Amino acid sequence: MLPILPRSGRSDAKVSVVSRMWAVESFLRFADRFKRLEPESGTRRATVLFCYRSNRCETEMPIHSQTADEANIMNKIILADSQAIFRAGTAKVLAVDEEMRIIAQCSDLDRLHHAITTFPGSVVLFSSSMRPDLTRLRMLLETTGSRGIVIAENGESAATYLQQGFRGVVFRNVNGPTLVDCVHRVAAGETWIPPQLMRNESIEDDMVGTRVRDRLTPKEMRIVALIVQGCKNREIAIRLKTTEQVIKNYLRSIYDKTGVSDRLELALFTIHHRVLAQAAAEMGTRLEVEEQAAPPAVA
Repeated sequence: MLPILPRSGRSDAKVSVVSRMWAVESFLRFADRFKRLEPESGTRRATVLFCYRSNRCETEMPIHSQTADEANIMNKIILADSQAIFRAGTAKVLAVDEEMRIIAQCSDLDRLHHAITTFPGSVVLFSSSMRPDLTRLRMLLETTGSRGIVIAENGESAATYLQQGFRGVVFRNVNGPTLVDCVHRVAAGETWIPPQLMRNESIEDDMVGTRVRDRLTPKEMRIVALIVQGCKNREIAIRLKTTEQVIKNYLRSIYDKTGVSDRLELALFTIHHRVLAQAAAEMGTRLEVEEQAAPPAVA
C-alpha cells in the first residue's frame, strides 16, 4: 500500500515541508522492498509524484522480474578481436537479436581477461589471432561460469579448440544467421560444432568469392586487403602512394563488382568468402614485404 499524506488543513491544499519530508521517507522505505527484485539492474528508477489535491505520494517504479527460463539464458556477450572492423560487423549482427546484449568489446588480451572477470556468466567470443594462452583462458572461463566461442582463422582446425574444452568454433567467413545460432546454442549449454566438420566443403565451392576475385584488378585487390585490415582512405592512399580521391574512385568500382554499399560491408563480404579472403590475405602479406623492402624515404 502506498503511503498517504495527512491533510494539511489549508484551503490551497499545498503539502507542507514536513509532510513532504515524511512522504519521501515513507517512499524510500516502500521502494527499498523492491531492491531485491533486480539487484544487478542499472535501469531501475523510481519517481515520486506529489499530488497536491489529494496529498498523496505516488510511485512510478517499472519492475521486471525474470522468469526461471530467462534467468537460465546467458545473453551477456563479450566480443574480443584485434580487428576493429570485424568487431564492428559482428556487433552489428548480434545487436539485431533482442536476447543478446554485448557488454564488452576487447581489442587485446588484458582487456579480455578483465572483462571476463568483471562480467561472469557471459558468452565470450574471442579471436584465435589474438594468440591467447588457451589453458589459462579456459580455466578463467570455467572459474567465472562463462562459455567460450573461438573465432578461428580460415583453414584452422576447429576440432583442436573443441578438444581443449571450448564450447564452439566459428570461422571468419561465418554468416550472420549461423553466428547467431551458434551463440544461442552455446548460451543454452550446448556445444556448437561447425558445419565444416559435418560436411565436406572444399574451397572450390565458393563460387561467388572466386567470381569476384577474378573480376578485381590487382590495384583493387590491394585496396580490399587494406580495407579488411581496417585502414582508412587516407592511410590507404599513403601506403599505395596515390591520393584519397583516387582511392574513392577505386572503391566505387569495387562496390559495383561486389554488390556492397560501404567499406564495412566490403570487409565482411571479403571475410565471408574464403577464396576472396585468402586472396586479400596474400595481397596484404605481399604489401608488407614490399614496404619492408622499399628504401626509407629521404627527409
